[in-house]
Amino acid sequence: MELNGRSLSPDILASVSEDGTALTFSPNGKTMLERSRAVIDKAVAERIPVYGVTTGLGSRATEALSAEELSGFSVETLNGRDHALAPALPRQVVRAAMAVRLNTFLTGAAGVSPAVADHLRLVFNAGLTPVVGGWGTIGAADLLLGATMGRAVMGLGGQLVDRDERTSAAADALAMADLTPPQLGPRDGLALANHACFSAGMAGLAVAEARRALESHISIAALSFQAFGGNVTPMDSAVLALKPHSHDARVAGRMRALLDGSDLLDPANARRLQDPISIRNAVQVLGAAERSLAEAAEVVTIEMNASSDNPAVLVDADRVVSTGNYHTPHLALTCDYAARGLAAAATLSVARIAKLCSERLTGLPQYLADPEVGTNGFAPLLKLAESLLGGLQHLAQPTALWPSINADGVEDGLTLAFQSARNFREAAKLGRRITALEALAAAQACDLRGRDLPHRLSELQAAIRAVSPRIRESRPLAEDIEKVVEVI
Repeated sequence: MELNGRSLSPDILASVSEDGTALTFSPNGKTMLERSRAVIDKAVAERIPVYGVTTGLGSRATEALSAEELSGFSVETLNGRDHALAPALPRQVVRAAMAVRLNTFLTGAAGVSPAVADHLRLVFNAGLTPVVGGWGTIGAADLLLGATMGRAVMGLGGQLVDRDERTSAAADALAMADLTPPQLGPRDGLALANHACFSAGMAGLAVAEARRALESHISIAALSFQAFGGNVTPMDSAVLALKPHSHDARVAGRMRALLDGSDLLDPANARRLQDPISIRNAVQVLGAAERSLAEAAEVVTIEMNASSDNPAVLVDADRVVSTGNYHTPHLALTCDYAARGLAAAATLSVARIAKLCSERLTGLPQYLADPEVGTNGFAPLLKLAESLLGGLQHLAQPTALWPSINADGVEDGLTLAFQSARNFREAAKLGRRITALEALAAAQACDLRGRDLPHRLSELQAAIRAVSPRIRESRPLAEDIEKVVEVI
């Protein structure tokens, strides 16, 4: 997979961070590395004041570094900030951060030594992953997490995990992989540590997960609509044109396509004049969720292909300047927003499960119990649905903000973007499980109703039934639910 600093997407990131894909640098990316490093070398040679390169960091930004300090400042930068606290982040999350950092190096803004950038790439390709604690970033860059990653990659300390999940001291793991870290020069330590690539990487994985969750919500909502015997009037394109939200129209189009061939497309076959909101307004809620996710994808894609460096090299201007690009309010706010969208979709999903379980509303056996067997049917699963929804709703609460107390008043703002992104990703995972529960309820309701399904819903029903047979007698369903998550 070739990185170029411009075209990394959430779906590509999710793939390369998990499947062992080797990364390469584009020719233009290599050129940008060389050109940006030349600007840094010039600044050092001429002792031009550059934050974190020829001056100190944080509240010491006004202090010039001596010649003796310059030689070891990159190592000191990493050693003094390697404080990320356990529990360790999942391997895929750290590899996502590594991939994003490699990609953003190629913008030319970091000014990192080409040899250091290439060493990080070789460590990634060798399947080695730093052990990085999940606590320590406040969103004014991911400084402590980045330092822990950088220190391990350079063999200065910490641990690395290989493809077989064996953990070794970083220096030993690099030696076993026949990798020799290059010497760190000025700016290199800060380039490895001071960036927002953990937040961007986590958010990229969250967007990819949320896309799967939302597509499942849409397809299973259509199956529930068929099982319930819903009224299609709210999905009519003429009705939606009265309030022209484009994402509502797209969701409705997908649901109508899934229902193509259903007798319900003739409103005369509807069982009710007006269905419950969870059925009638599925399009509006899923459309709003899709809109929030589209905005998140746009923001996250920008972050994964942009510089979060401070200072940053302006290659064409031959200058190094201080920036605010390490700060991540766009990322934090859009992750909070998209998580709320998922919560809205999941809330209606749980409501639809309850409606499908109601004999009064569906005309089907109470709790979808098989009429030939005396069981409580889906009644116990309603508790599981609400348990999952409670967890998701908690994750979807906006992350708190306050004035930061860092750097003696110089660094007095934060975003907590990483926590917002982490919550967003976990919310998407719970959303997929809630949808799996709805899938089981809808499939059971379709079986009990005994009517022919339209072609695409018949395929969806078959996929569900391939991993979870029709529920007749009581049986544990936890494994079925996890299997359904993967097939819908």
